[in-house]
Amino acid sequence: MCNEVYFNNQYLQDETLIPLFEKALQDTASNKVIFLHLNGSHMPYEIRYPQKYEHFRTKSDLPSKFLSEMNEKEIETANAYDNSILYNDYIISEFIRLLRSSQGLSSLLYFSDHGEEVFDSRHLSGRSLNHLTQSLCRIPFFVWRNEEYLNLNNLSIDVERAYSSEDVIHSMMDMFGISYELKDTCRSIFSDQFKQKNIKLKCSS
Repeated sequence: MCNEVYFNNQYLQDETLIPLFEKALQDTASNKVIFLHLNGSHMPYEIRYPQKYEHFRTKSDLPSKFLSEMNEKEIETANAYDNSILYNDYIISEFIRLLRSSQGLSSLLYFSDHGEEVFDSRHLSGRSLNHLTQSLCRIPFFVWRNEEYLNLNNLSIDVERAYSSEDVIHSMMDMFGISYELKDTCRSIFSDQFKQKNIKLKCSS
């Protein structure tokens, strides 16, 4: 069952999902997988967080090597992006807090569908497939597990593995303890049988 919450026209922040997540956790089903699709840090960045998360405001808050070339609007954009990341961290921490208080095995897998270039490698912000950079292609990807899940010791974890999120469905199957006919353990980052692809990114500098 899917409860759809639309954000685009209402300028709602991602915390709208927190009570819905809590309600889903209270469902009495013995096994469940909950998918949460966040707005995260999509442009325009300044609408992705409430005012109390406007922590980064000044030029001195920015580490960009293009700082001397950036105009006032670009500085505002970069700070807004950092504020959206700060807020996103809060959202994820709330999901983990709720999982900590839930009963039984629980785990969380978080990843972004893409990154954003925000004056890191190029003097631009946003996304452009014509100008790929490391910031666009390298995304956050992490796993949290509660103590009961950790005691299973059923996932092979190696943070040095190079991995493409196009194979995440195979990793999710291992994480959830599910199998289906197209599952390929060699493409699961959580498997001892994982085979690293030769991933080469042609990125602009």
